[in-house]
Amino acid sequence: MKNRYRNPLALLLSLSILLSILVLPAVSNAEETQDERIARINREIAESGSSWTAGKTWPGSLSAEERKQLLGLLPTPAPDDGIAPVPMMTFEGSAVPPPSFDWRALDGVTPVTNQGGCGSCWAFAAIAQLESFARIYDEWVLDLSEQAIIDCNPHGSDCDGGWVHSAYYVFQNYGAVTEACIPYTASDGHPCTQTSCDPLAKISGYAAVSSSMTTLKQVIFEYGPVTTSFSVQDNFYDYTGGCYNFDPPGVTPNHAMLIVGWDDSACNGGAWIVKNSWGPNWGIDGFAYIKYGACGIGEGSLFTIDYILNIVYVNLTAPDGGEELDIGEEFEITWTTSREVPDSISVLASLNGGASYDSTLASGLPGTAVNYLWTVPEWPVRTMKIKVVAYFNGIVAGYDTSKDDFRIIGKPYVYVSPTGGNTYPYTRALWAALDIQDAVDAAWDGDSVMVAAATYDDPVIVETAVMLLGGWDAGFSSRDPSLNVTTIQSNGSVVSFMNVTGFCGIDGFTITGGSGKTAQLPDLGIYGGGIFSYNASPIIKDNTIDACGYTTATQFSGGGAIFCYNGSATISGNTITDCIAQSGGGIYLYQASAEITGNAISGAIPSAGYNGTRNGGGVFALHSDVVMTGNVIEGCSGYARGGGVYAMFGSIALDGDTISSNACTSYGGGICTERADLSISEAFVSGNTSGSFGGGISHKWGAIDIENTILALNEASMIGGGLFADSAWGEIGQSTFDRN
Repeated sequence: MKNRYRNPLALLLSLSILLSILVLPAVSNAEETQDERIARINREIAESGSSWTAGKTWPGSLSAEERKQLLGLLPTPAPDDGIAPVPMMTFEGSAVPPPSFDWRALDGVTPVTNQGGCGSCWAFAAIAQLESFARIYDEWVLDLSEQAIIDCNPHGSDCDGGWVHSAYYVFQNYGAVTEACIPYTASDGHPCTQTSCDPLAKISGYAAVSSSMTTLKQVIFEYGPVTTSFSVQDNFYDYTGGCYNFDPPGVTPNHAMLIVGWDDSACNGGAWIVKNSWGPNWGIDGFAYIKYGACGIGEGSLFTIDYILNIVYVNLTAPDGGEELDIGEEFEITWTTSREVPDSISVLASLNGGASYDSTLASGLPGTAVNYLWTVPEWPVRTMKIKVVAYFNGIVAGYDTSKDDFRIIGKPYVYVSPTGGNTYPYTRALWAALDIQDAVDAAWDGDSVMVAAATYDDPVIVETAVMLLGGWDAGFSSRDPSLNVTTIQSNGSVVSFMNVTGFCGIDGFTITGGSGKTAQLPDLGIYGGGIFSYNASPIIKDNTIDACGYTTATQFSGGGAIFCYNGSATISGNTITDCIAQSGGGIYLYQASAEITGNAISGAIPSAGYNGTRNGGGVFALHSDVVMTGNVIEGCSGYARGGGVYAMFGSIALDGDTISSNACTSYGGGICTERADLSISEAFVSGNTSGSFGGGISHKWGAIDIENTILALNEASMIGGGLFADSAWGEIGQSTFDRN
């Protein structure tokens, strides 16, 4: 096949001509936006009659200089590594290749990865090839480390470019290690640390492959994917589909990729199927169809590898990932072996996601063993992997690992203490976290976070279904929140429940000093100084919430102590004192439902200079359904409507509540409802004052039902010292109105 690569002199002349052209006053594409660039390329595609498409891709969003960083295949020959020149593969296959073939369809290809802004395509192509061979021959789905190849090759191949030979050297001399052990950083200059990792895959050699199309297809078909060089043109960065057939003359290879198959019916003459290393947000989920020979594809730097099969084929069948094992449970680890009968078997565990397997569960098991009964221990991890190792003639002859992590389920407790050992996952008292947030992040749905008495200074954000329990003694042997005071203090919202599905809450804490967080619910303002609940249904129980909230003369705020949006909250047994907000100094509910039981709320005030909405000193409810039982709301003042309680739209029911000594300037010194159904039973509404209507209760535009209730000593400057009702309907019975 004709060699498409130009000689150096021709290339130099071309560059000289190109530089001469560039200095002419021509229109430059340097100032194109990505959209303009894509539109231009698609016009050029249409004008040429081609059938591929350009669109928005990650590489296409980069600057011209950044795009060049993605090209890292250096010109051959590779550096002298002290071994013989790369031999040409001798292939004697006689089978006629099929018209199309794709290793992806046979589970022979691993997921596409992204080299980022590092010219390491040479490492990514070689790693992709080795991963494919491991999957084809040993059924391993490996994620191998490109960074180890950059750090450990002896040729200086790095982010400024390199050769696939450099990767092969590492594969042949030490072996490839996991991505988890040496993660990719898209940078170079790091020390080689591969000896701290177990090698997972090795080769005994590699060979060049003929560019004969028939031979290349036969090698791919009978052995596995082949690395190839390619000349990236500027429009290739924007490829999103179809058959790439752009093929200018005089191309020079600058990029390495992996050929995983072909299709003779594509591209009006056939195309290679290629895996790239620019992530799945390029091409067809990271792959491309490239016309045979276009830009040198399949014509140069073609290499295959001699993969070292495991002497013993091991297949770990359980646990293979996703299982949930209880601490103390007896679990049967099972596997099969073939090829050779091993001398012995060892079973190891990884506590770090497969980066290393340092914990031995069993060793010296008979080579014929196919299972091991394991008692699941309590270790400082929440997830694990298992590795079964087979030995033959004194060496490691094969192994297999769990494909994914499995979970270890212990007692549903996570601990926090100022004197804790701070050992993840904090599931024993001795391992207690020092910070509540760390414990919350480690907890799983259904766990309880046990917090020992102390003052904790950082805010807490809960995003899983967990319960925070304060009031524990130092040894976690007894719980008494009144004796073992557990305080959380911070700016912003002290505790937040965010988008939690399931059981969650907080019990037995002192919460102080929080101002709240900015949100538009429904008005732009500061909400939830003590507790902020968003799309959650927390249980807020037996807490002391003091001096929380925020007010100024210009900023709206709601829920000095507690704010709840879009959930069903249970708020009981809390003492809320001196919390401030323009509305709902104690509790603010918006599009929520709530059971509010046995709380004491006092001292709520807004800013006297604020001219906006100032309603509901103790409780504010908007578009919400509220049931209140046995609460005491007193001493809240400065609000326009509802000194004690305010509700608009929705419904509110009070049973056995005491609403006393609250004040407002307009409607409802004790309670104000507008367009909300109001039900009151066995309540005591006393000593409340209004600057206009309804000293005790003001109710407008809704149903009202009052029974067995005392309204006494309430005052209104204009109408309705005890009760003011307008456009209302319902019943009032067996109630006492006294000296209003």
